[in-house]
Amino acid sequence: MSRQFIFGLVLFIALILFADTCVPWHIGNENGIFEIIQSILLVIASFICIAKSCRAKGRTRYLWIAGTCFCLLMLGRELSWGRVFFPVDAEGKFPPIEAIPYGPFVHPTVKVLLAATVILLIRGRLFTYLRTQKLPWDMIILLVITVVTVLDADKIRLIPFANDMLVEEMGETYAYAIFTYILTKLKAS
Repeated sequence: MSRQFIFGLVLFIALILFADTCVPWHIGNENGIFEIIQSILLVIASFICIAKSCRAKGRTRYLWIAGTCFCLLMLGRELSWGRVFFPVDAEGKFPPIEAIPYGPFVHPTVKVLLAATVILLIRGRLFTYLRTQKLPWDMIILLVITVVTVLDADKIRLIPFANDMLVEEMGETYAYAIFTYILTKLKAS
């Protein structure tokens, strides 16, 4: 493994332990600092994909457009499809999707973007691109480790974290940072 991978893994473990033991729980709340950083990272990732789609040649352009769609979908998810911009109710919850003015359009739009992303990946010949490019496998493995840890903190709970929500938010932030880094390392064509 590369030094970069080892450094990234040690940093990830340190961040998770720090989030689990030293960070006040309220920092992981909706619209907290982690969510803001995650949104910024996804906007940066979107711009990277847009810039690479402009430089890409041939079918590879479709892959970068698919990457842009994916980043925008993730950004929408992080922003709870815009519900974070509406006032919370008496229980501190965001309004349901159906209660916001554009609510009926959210799920159909997500479905169209997901379908478009899949079609663009097929048209861009994703597997050919992956076979012909030098991929940063060490960072991809680190991304997978991070995503599995986030899933565990959020849903599975095999690892007994004291602050699951903080570990999840810190892990998501780290995963988006690694994802953005990987995008910078991939060739446009």
